[in-house]
Amino acid sequence: MVGCSQDEPATQNSPDGTPFADAGGDIDGPDLVDDAQGQGDAMAEDEPEEPGDGFPSVDQLPANPQLPDLLTMLDGTPVTSPQQWTTQRRPEVLRIMEHYAFGQTPPGPYELEAEVVGEFDDALGGKATMKLLTLNVGPGAALPVDVLLVVPNGLDGPAPVFMGLNFFGNHTTIDDPRVPLARGWVPERGEGVEENRATEASRGTVSDRWPFEAIVDAGYALATVYHGDIDPDFADFGNGIHALYGEPEGDRDKQAWGTIAGWAWGVSRVVDHLVTEPGLDAGRIAVVGHSRNGKVALWAAAQDERIAMAISNMSGCMGAAINRRREGETIGIMNLAFPHWFASELHDFGRQEDKLPFDQHFLTALVAPRPVLINSGVDDHWADPEGEFLGAAEAGPVYELLGQGSMATQQWPGVGELVESPLGYHMQNGGHALNLEGWLAFIRFADLHL
Repeated sequence: MVGCSQDEPATQNSPDGTPFADAGGDIDGPDLVDDAQGQGDAMAEDEPEEPGDGFPSVDQLPANPQLPDLLTMLDGTPVTSPQQWTTQRRPEVLRIMEHYAFGQTPPGPYELEAEVVGEFDDALGGKATMKLLTLNVGPGAALPVDVLLVVPNGLDGPAPVFMGLNFFGNHTTIDDPRVPLARGWVPERGEGVEENRATEASRGTVSDRWPFEAIVDAGYALATVYHGDIDPDFADFGNGIHALYGEPEGDRDKQAWGTIAGWAWGVSRVVDHLVTEPGLDAGRIAVVGHSRNGKVALWAAAQDERIAMAISNMSGCMGAAINRRREGETIGIMNLAFPHWFASELHDFGRQEDKLPFDQHFLTALVAPRPVLINSGVDDHWADPEGEFLGAAEAGPVYELLGQGSMATQQWPGVGELVESPLGYHMQNGGHALNLEGWLAFIRFADLHL
């Protein structure tokens, strides 16, 4: 279903030698595709942008069906050393992604105060301690963010931790009546949601996406947060974290941060607390995200180097998948359905992906040299699983430059094959889902690299 994004999807060619624009083809069918084309064309024509931050506007960018080169600076200087990547090219790539895609995250100051709501050492039949926290984050008036943290009992030392955002509230991820219901707006598509509010009927309804017991049995802690606590997932910047920064509710700067960047900011605020938890290993935090939250996981890890590993599950368009392929969800479709996710600058690239001065291998490369795992679903055509693989593989030159090696294979792996290099990939059975099969791959990858 196009409108839901399945909850959520210097130069190189695709493996068959054709430019990426030709390899992907165009999408036919839904009227929304045509609407998205018209939207992109209209925005580019009707809203000419004055260049800012030294970057050209979309109408000034040349069309290029090839992938932009990660190891060439904007001025044409080749990047040949780790120091040059770290001090020059990486900051430049971050600025490119901020300007044209995610928007500029405001700097501090911000405040964070953690309140322990409850702590129970009998979770999962006594295997774990469940800690319930509220993080009151600023600036200014406090934004309450509820955290569900489950830590294995009986470990010899601090636990490594997976941290991920959920879609409908912490209470939906585990069937335990002690977990508070989500306090704010919740999407109506969630089971047991009435008039955009959580009810008791929604408890544990997505627990299959969050296999706490299997994760704890493997020796890992798991922390999850409802992303709506940080910013509700609809087109209104007068609420959530954006409201705390006093942003205007009307016209916004074209580089103002969107909801994806707001969620990534929230992930870092959760990390602020996790590094202080005595039962957790502050140096072994892996951020996991599914669909739109998979885009968040990559952007959060790109900006916050305390995150030791990123795992992006079926993140598709503007996540792990190459945009120039135009397979499944495209920038135009996504921005029409979810105009609040990214900076409005990105709207100008609807059906003009060849003008992007980046592609998604840039985003994956920003995680380097830390390990990253891209997980796809073989039938998840909306997220373009092959494009997700290519987006990861094409980040290889940066991983190689930084001494981690490129991806261990350049051939799209079959279902169930885990590519075990630090730049990793896995494809699971079925369609667009976060489930036990994926989590077992995440655990295998973390056992190797976290």
